[in-house]
Amino acid sequence: MFRYFLCKKTLILVLIISLIASPFSYAFAADTPVVSSDVKLIINGETINPDVSPQIINDRVFLPVRWVAEPLGATVEWDDKKRAVLVDSSSNQIDELIDNTIRLFVAGKQIEPDVKPQIINSRVMVPIRWVAEALGAEVAWDGKSRTVTITKDKERYGFERVIKKEGKVVATFEPDELYIATSSNRIYQYSPAGTDKLIGKYIRELFPDLKFKIIDWDYARQDDWVANGVYPDIYIATTGSTSSLMNTYGMTYDITPFIEKYNLDTDRLNKSAMSATLRAGRGAIYSLPIEINDYILYYNKKYFDIRDEPYPHFGMTYDEAYEKAKIMTFQSGFSQIKGWAQHPDVYLGSNQRCLSPYSKTDPNKVVLLTDEYIDVVNNLRRFYTIPGNIWNTVDDFSKFGVVSMCVDSLEKLHYLATVKEYLEEDDYQWWTTNKDYNGGTVFSVPSNWDISTIPVFDDTPNTIYTTGGLACFISKQSQMKETAFQIVAKLLTDEAQKGRAADGIKGTVKTDEIAAAFGSNVPEYKNLNLSAVYWGENAYRPVDPAELSNQPQYSVNLWLVFRKYIFQYGMSTENALKRTEDEENERIQNEIKASQESLNE
Repeated sequence: MFRYFLCKKTLILVLIISLIASPFSYAFAADTPVVSSDVKLIINGETINPDVSPQIINDRVFLPVRWVAEPLGATVEWDDKKRAVLVDSSSNQIDELIDNTIRLFVAGKQIEPDVKPQIINSRVMVPIRWVAEALGAEVAWDGKSRTVTITKDKERYGFERVIKKEGKVVATFEPDELYIATSSNRIYQYSPAGTDKLIGKYIRELFPDLKFKIIDWDYARQDDWVANGVYPDIYIATTGSTSSLMNTYGMTYDITPFIEKYNLDTDRLNKSAMSATLRAGRGAIYSLPIEINDYILYYNKKYFDIRDEPYPHFGMTYDEAYEKAKIMTFQSGFSQIKGWAQHPDVYLGSNQRCLSPYSKTDPNKVVLLTDEYIDVVNNLRRFYTIPGNIWNTVDDFSKFGVVSMCVDSLEKLHYLATVKEYLEEDDYQWWTTNKDYNGGTVFSVPSNWDISTIPVFDDTPNTIYTTGGLACFISKQSQMKETAFQIVAKLLTDEAQKGRAADGIKGTVKTDEIAAAFGSNVPEYKNLNLSAVYWGENAYRPVDPAELSNQPQYSVNLWLVFRKYIFQYGMSTENALKRTEDEENERIQNEIKASQESLNE
C-alpha cells in the first residue's frame, strides 16, 4: 500500500537550492545514473505531457515539481531570496538555509526521500511518488506499460469523511480507508465475523494493510452519501441498481479499461448475469456480478413416502410436476397438504422463456397480450386450480416458499426456496431459527426435507430461471478505483468463488470443483442433495448490440397479473394480461409526461 501524508494545515513542499556559485548543471554527482525514459504520466485520468520528459534516476521517476503539483490542484511559487520552491505554502513558513543541500519539507517538517531532488538542465526535478503522496494522492506504477498513474480527489481529501443521518454521525472514514456500501443483508447483517468471512478475508489476502469499512444500507443510503459528499468506492447491490440508483446520482463508471488491463475474462462469468449487466449499462460495464440467487425446489419426503410417489428428479418438466402436484395435494389428518407452491411474481419475471414485456419498436410500451405470455401464465395457473391447492393471496407464498412441494400448515418455510442466504457458524438463521413474521414461534426445519431443481419446459430441458444476484459497482467518485477493481477481481477468482461456495454462496463462476465445494462448511446442508444447486444453465437473452442504445427506461409491474387480476379479481388469463398491459402503459406515459414537465420548469 502506498503511504498518504495528509494534514489539515496547508501543505508545504520546499526545495531549498544551493547558493554556491556553481552552475545548476553540477548540482548532482557525476555518477548519478540518469536515464531518459519513455515513461507515461497520467494524473486524475488525464495524460500529462510535460515540457521535460520524466527521468529515471536510481530506479526512481523524476519530474519537474510544477508538473506534479499543479495537476493535483496545488500552487507553485519560487522564492528567489530563500531559493525555495513553495507548493501550497507561503515563504514566511520557510526556515533560512542551513547548508547547500537540496531539502524537502512537508508541512514544515523535513522528509528525506530515498533519492534526493535533483537539478537537471536548470529544472528542479523531484521524485514523483514523494511529491504526489505528500499532496494526498495515490500513485501506481505499471512496469509493463511504463506508466505512472496519480489519483487525488480534492473534495475527498479536503474535508473530514463523515456521513451524518438526521444530525447523527453514522460512519467516519479515514482519508485512505476504502468504503464499501451494500444493500445486502447477507453481506452485513449476521455479524462482523460473517461479513469478514464473506468479503473481508479476501480483501486482506490481496491488500494486507488496506483499511476498509463496510456500511450497511440501513445505516447510510444514497441520499446520505450525496448529502455528505462521501460516496462508496465499491457498492454491492443488484444489477438493477444501475438505473435506479447509480445513474440517478451520477455514480456510474465504466470499468471496461480495468477489465482489459487486468485481463479479466468475463466469459467465465454466468451468462445470464452478464447479459443483465450489459443491458443495464447499455453496453458499458458498470458492475461485475459476484454471486447469484437461483431458485430450487424444496419438497417434503415424508409425504412422498406416505403417497408412495417417487421424489422429484432433476430436469422434471412442468407437465410432470403438475401430475405430481395433483397426487401430492391431499388431506393428512387435520392438515391440508398443498402439492405445489411457486411464487407467480418470480415465475413471470424470471421464467425460462426470457419473455420481454416491452414492444420491439418502442422500449417504453408494454405488450403482454401475446400467445407467448398466455402460454406461460396458463402453464403455472393450472397448478392453482388443483382442488386443495388453491392460493388466495400472494402472501401465502411468502410463508410457504417460492418453489416447494407438499407444504403443510405446521411447517413454515419462510423463503427457504432460494439458496442465497449465508449461513454463519452458530447463526443458521434460515434453517434452524425461522421465525414467523409476527415474531412468534421459532420453527426448526425438519430433516425430512430435501431439494431438487425447479421444473423446466419441454423445449428447454436444461434451462432454469434467469438469474439475479449481487454485483459490485465502482463509483465514479471513488479515488481508489484501481484498488477497488482489484478487490472485485479477487472475489471472482476460482479460489474466492470456491471459498464462498463452501460457505453457502452460489457465485457467478461455475466449475466442477466449485460446485463440489458448495455448502461443505455448513453442517445443516449435509443431508441435502446439493448437486441440485449447480444443475442446468440459467436462461438468458443474448445481447444484441443494436438494442443496447434503446433499452427500456421504466420497469413493468408484472406482479399485477396474478396478485391483483387473477388471485383477487378472478379474471381470465387474457383479461389479466390486457388489464396489466393497459394499467402499466398509462402509468409509464404519466411518468414520462411528469419527467418532461419537470425538465421544462
